Amino acid sequence: MRDSGEMIGRGAENRSTEGWTEEGSGPSPLDAVIVLDQLRTGYLRFRAQVTAQESKVGKPLSDTEYVSALHKARGTERDIMLSRLRVVVHENPDAQNPIPKDVFRGPYDEWYGVGEDGRVSRIFVGEEIQSLERDNIRNPLCP
Repeated sequence: MRDSGEMIGRGAENRSTEGWTEEGSGPSPLDAVIVLDQLRTGYLRFRAQVTAQESKVGKPLSDTEYVSALHKARGTERDIMLSRLRVVVHENPDAQNPIPKDVFRGPYDEWYGVGEDGRVSRIFVGEEIQSLERDNIRNPLCP
């Protein structure tokens, strides 16, 4: 047991009042979730190049060809170690204090929130992400 009376690992109720609304009706909702992320731009470009090569020859690259491509990509925009820091914002549609729309608008940043159609979707994408998408370079972790 912890001092607050909460049992660890047993799913006991947390009796803390931190984060509760003034009326005491429950916790206040989050206005947004802001994720600081490293976007692996070099890897994404490298994978796009490898995929294009494989499509051209009609078969996967051999291990030797793959390693050779890795070495050739070193120090270029396709260097797999190249990454960019970015922010991904997920807005709460019911936020009581929405985040100002003029922050986190960098070239690799993205915002998700309520779109013009009333559905949650991507509502902002930085110009470098747009460039990657124009070149058909997709992040395999994000559709």
